[in-house]
Amino acid sequence: MIHPDDLPRWRRKLDQIEAAVDLDEEVKQRWAKADALRPTRDAEARYLVSELIASRDFAAFRAGSDKWSRQEGPYNAFSGFGQMWLNQVANNLPDDPEALNVLVRAFTTPATVDEARSRFAEVERVTRDLASKGQPAVGRIPYVLSVFWSTDDVQPGWPVMWKSAPERMWALGWLRTWENADRYLAVVEAARTFYPDDVHRFERLMWFLSERQGFVGVNPAVRAMCDEAAGIMATYEVGARYPDEERSSRAAALAAQLKGELHIAAKGLLADLRAATGLELETSQPQDRIASDKGAAYRADAYATWSLPGAVSAAGLRLWATRSGLAVGLYDWRNPGAGAALATGPLPSGHRFFEIRLHLTGDRLVPVDADPGGSTFVGKWWPWSEVPRGGDLRDAILEEVGRLKPLVRLVAGQGEAVPATTPEGEDLAAALARFKAERPYPNDKDEWHAEQRQQFAEALSPENLTIFDLDQFRLLVNGKRYGNPGPQSVLNASLSGMDSVALDAFANKLREILFGDGEVATPHRPRPGLERPRHERAGRERAAEAVRRHRSPALPADLPADGSNGKDRHASPVRAYGAGRRAEPRSAARRGERSAAGNP
Repeated sequence: MIHPDDLPRWRRKLDQIEAAVDLDEEVKQRWAKADALRPTRDAEARYLVSELIASRDFAAFRAGSDKWSRQEGPYNAFSGFGQMWLNQVANNLPDDPEALNVLVRAFTTPATVDEARSRFAEVERVTRDLASKGQPAVGRIPYVLSVFWSTDDVQPGWPVMWKSAPERMWALGWLRTWENADRYLAVVEAARTFYPDDVHRFERLMWFLSERQGFVGVNPAVRAMCDEAAGIMATYEVGARYPDEERSSRAAALAAQLKGELHIAAKGLLADLRAATGLELETSQPQDRIASDKGAAYRADAYATWSLPGAVSAAGLRLWATRSGLAVGLYDWRNPGAGAALATGPLPSGHRFFEIRLHLTGDRLVPVDADPGGSTFVGKWWPWSEVPRGGDLRDAILEEVGRLKPLVRLVAGQGEAVPATTPEGEDLAAALARFKAERPYPNDKDEWHAEQRQQFAEALSPENLTIFDLDQFRLLVNGKRYGNPGPQSVLNASLSGMDSVALDAFANKLREILFGDGEVATPHRPRPGLERPRHERAGRERAAEAVRRHRSPALPADLPADGSNGKDRHASPVRAYGAGRRAEPRSAARRGERSAAGNP
């Protein structure tokens, strides 16, 4: 069942698509022409079904369908995969009266959705083993049967499960399962709910969004979705999770819809933004949850991301929706100096820096007048009451990105040099190019580490260490997310024995290691005779090394300090390109200390 709160929100999205269709004369003419032929094609299909029932000749039904589907009209696309499925069944159908009975019954129009579900299961049972694996494809059963059911003039009607309908519903977060029967029945429910007098209209709108025009605007209901999601997030407790399954399930559904709405925007605007920037941008999408832990809260915001070349999971353009408004701008979490560099020159008129708040606040973006430090996000902000509607938003986004173009090209490495972050001289550029080519860098493993760093960076921010998340920290120091820091038995045992006061003290020490003043990777040296036991020192030093790694924007966390491919060799050229400004590792330091210090 469609959730009651989703009904008006989905309606507003469909209205957006309708508005875009109304401006597309070619599509309207094509649909009108198909509609003029629909009564004739429907009558022909009904005759084929009646002949199948009377003669039980499936081969003749297949031949008639082949001829029917090749004619001009609304069902011409069936001549491809749909007809292929019929051919495969007819060519491999055994001499089994029961199998034939199932197929004849399946092509008669069901009276209820339960009956339809039963038909799918029966046909799957008798066709599953007709030929080699994948032929005839089980996944096409709802499509083939629904074409013939849709030609029957019954109320309520049966829509066709063209490929685009469930795919767009899935992309929008309106469909949560890909089971054969469930996805078709979700299409049926939506089509009958929103277009009870013409279920084919829903099919067509999903096709339009999929194949004709990917961006029709951001659904104005995103604000209400963020509000509801933030309200549920307020009931979430770290460690205890959501109070009940109902709220957890609803939070998951809202996160899927928010993510889907913005990702469709990302795909729909990709070609336009590539043309506007002259860069080979790539899209990506956020997770449903705010962290990689399967028990983490579901998100209450969403964004469309267009990553800059060579900056996967890092710098790029974002269209970011929160409960307070919509922003488009340049985002760079990787380079902590980016905001300061951008702040040295005037921003485009009307553009601002943003403070990026913690997920659990429920409202992540706050426009501010100066660089707040940390991750950089700068761009245009619209409160929801001022967001351009429908296709006008496309023009507004392209205009604002055009004004950001000098900053975008700067971050992409194609703009005017910024002192202290961009090197001069071909020798240094050649050294960096050689490093990337010989390692090679980045490879799949590097990109995986970058994604993990992004997920944990927020958990280790100064603000988040004030409300220390022990479960998230355990994910950081255990396993291979940060280059496998090694066995942590002593540290884990110590953490398990800490009460709230001790955990607060531990979090304060981490905050000092990561963000305090003074040299990095210079351990405190007690007076002789007062040193702590070796195993305790080792556990603390390994923890320090692990948590430092989230700050590395360029060098993989598991790159060794020594050797021909170590950090000592590669750190200087990378730092000169603005990756960081830490002091060079001291040769007298331990290898682990040097590796940690080598992370810019």
